[in-house]
Amino acid sequence: MDSSPAPSSSKQTRFVDWLTANGASFPKLEFRDDADGCGSVYASADISEDEVFLFIPFERMVITDALARSHLLLSTASAQSLDSRTAINLFLIQQQAGATAVNQSSDNQEEKRSNDSLTSATGSFYKPYLDMLPDKIHTALEFDEQDMEHLRGTNAYMVVKELKEALRAKYDKTMEAVGGELTVEQGYTWERFLWAETVVSSRTFPASLFGHQVENGIVLIPLADSLNHKSRHKATWIKTTEGLQMSSAATKKGDQVLNNYGPKSNEECRPPSL
Repeated sequence: MDSSPAPSSSKQTRFVDWLTANGASFPKLEFRDDADGCGSVYASADISEDEVFLFIPFERMVITDALARSHLLLSTASAQSLDSRTAINLFLIQQQAGATAVNQSSDNQEEKRSNDSLTSATGSFYKPYLDMLPDKIHTALEFDEQDMEHLRGTNAYMVVKELKEALRAKYDKTMEAVGGELTVEQGYTWERFLWAETVVSSRTFPASLFGHQVENGIVLIPLADSLNHKSRHKATWIKTTEGLQMSSAATKKGDQVLNNYGPKSNEECRPPSL
C-alpha cells in the first residue's frame, strides 16, 4: 500500500492562494494529506537548518484579540469586557457565519471601511482559512452522558466534567454580558462556542511570544498553526516590523515540516483550564 502523501485538495489550494495573495511567503512548503487523510505541511525542497521557510505578515493575517474585538457586532464597552480567548471564540463564530464584520459603535469611518473589508458577497475574508479548520475536533469535551460513563472512576472523568461545566458557565455569562447584541439566532450557540473553544485550545500561540503584552493573550496564525509538534525539535520564531518568520532544524524534501510546542506534561496535554 502506498503511504506517500496525497496531492493537495482544492480546499488546500484555495488556502495557499489566499495566503500568497495576502503577503505570506513559504516557497518550500506544500500541503499534503497523509495516509490517514489528515492535512499536513511538507517540504517541497530541502530546507537548511536556520533557513527562514515561512513568513506571515501581521496585517490581517495574525488574528489577535484586538482584531477580534474591533470586528464583533458589539458596543465598545461590551467588546472591551471580553477576555482574549472569548473575543477570538466569538470572532470565529461570526466569521464562519459570514456576518457583516462592522463595529457598529465606531464613529471612525476609516475603521468602518477596514472592518467592511473582512466581508464580501462571498462571505468572510477568512473563509479559505476557516475552511481548513475541522468541523469537529474530537476531544472529551464532546462526550455525551453515555461516553462519559466510560471515564467514570478515572481522574479524567472529573477533569472533563468540571471543565465542560465551567465552559458552559462561561458561555452563559458571556451571552448575558453582551445583552442581546449577539444572539443564538445569529449563530452564537453553545455548540458553536464549544467548537470555537476547541479550535482556540488546539491552534493558538501565546501573544507574548511575539511581543504582545496582553494578559493571557493569544493569537491565531494561519498556516503556522498547521505545523505538527515534535518534541525537542529546533524551531525559531523571529518577529520583524512587518510580520513573523520561522526557521527550524534541517528538513529534507518530502518530509513533514514540524514545530515544537514546548515540553508538555500529561497534565498540560489535557484540555486547558479557564
